[in-house]
Amino acid sequence: MNLAGKVNYHIIPAFFLSLFLGISQSVRGAVDIIFDYSYDTSGFFTSEAKYVMDQAAFAFESRLANQTLGSMIPADYNSTAVGKLVIENPTTGADLNVTFGSTTSRGNIVGKENEIIIFPGARAVGTSYVGKYTSKYNFDDTNLSDSYWTYIDSRDELGDDPPVFGGSLSMNSDLDWYFDTNLTSHSDALNSGKYDFYSAVIHQLGHFFGFDSWMYATDYLWDENYTVFESSNVTNEYSGNGVPVVSESGTNGLNFGDLNTSLINCDCHPAMVEFNSTNTRIPFSDLDFAVLKDVGFTISNAPISNIGGTYTDPTLGGTYYLPVKESYSSWLSSNPTAAPEPHYVFPIMGGVIAILASRKKRPISKILTWLNKSCFFKS
Repeated sequence: MNLAGKVNYHIIPAFFLSLFLGISQSVRGAVDIIFDYSYDTSGFFTSEAKYVMDQAAFAFESRLANQTLGSMIPADYNSTAVGKLVIENPTTGADLNVTFGSTTSRGNIVGKENEIIIFPGARAVGTSYVGKYTSKYNFDDTNLSDSYWTYIDSRDELGDDPPVFGGSLSMNSDLDWYFDTNLTSHSDALNSGKYDFYSAVIHQLGHFFGFDSWMYATDYLWDENYTVFESSNVTNEYSGNGVPVVSESGTNGLNFGDLNTSLINCDCHPAMVEFNSTNTRIPFSDLDFAVLKDVGFTISNAPISNIGGTYTDPTLGGTYYLPVKESYSSWLSSNPTAAPEPHYVFPIMGGVIAILASRKKRPISKILTWLNKSCFFKS
């Protein structure tokens, strides 16, 4: 019996649309990290590099499925203010102002709700740093009572929308990088003799979410002596104990090794510790996510379903899951020209078409202090 004549072609599109919506919502978090390569004029970001970037972004997106971020575009609040990212050109280091609401050369609108746009680039800096991020915003508004100002004033660490605004990311092109296109295994990264690009990008993305370093993550999470973190989610990940602060300058006499392995009951290798080593892989750990949760981000207890693999920390021990959105071959099929971060709609819609055809307030002086920071090598 030929069933072709029995098909209800009004039902098929609706069915696949609902299927698509269900899949896209289960695979993609509410917050979308978009890498806009408008300023990568040196062409540093090859397909391999962009793939690793996207998987690093997914490590955050997969835990932010219930997080929302409001628009940074003044017009969305009927405001005449002019807001902008005040950052560095990631390739040249020159000052760069990117207006919220403007459209980049890659077609992205800067400042849309639930989107974090980061402009990657690279430049040769010897051994000055592994990577450098700039994330600072400003706006011109004489009416401090309008709804845009009210929203900006509320977008702090303890608000519903924590302070993450996007910015620029410059990687050191002088280093010998390992671009791992199979992140479901890790022994290759630990024996590559190179700097692990995934670990470096994870570290930099942590900065965009509010970390300076573990030394300065969030001032109100410290104990009264500024020696350990004692916030609830952080201590829960460290067997109920305060986590010793890792100092960049050594002021507190504490180093990464001061983490007590007998207290570790999670993947507690902090990704925000400065590193200068080859043959190293440091994913964003549950201890790092615990800090973001205590800051005010809505963090899920586990990544959404994906094709990641387990990773055993060779320094502190413990085996945990490293989320991966898609394989390199799958990524290439949806990015034939190695475009910026793929939007999940394209591979799924392609299949559909084929089937159918076949808390604490900060004053404005502190709100505007998202300063340029670098990840320096330590001697």
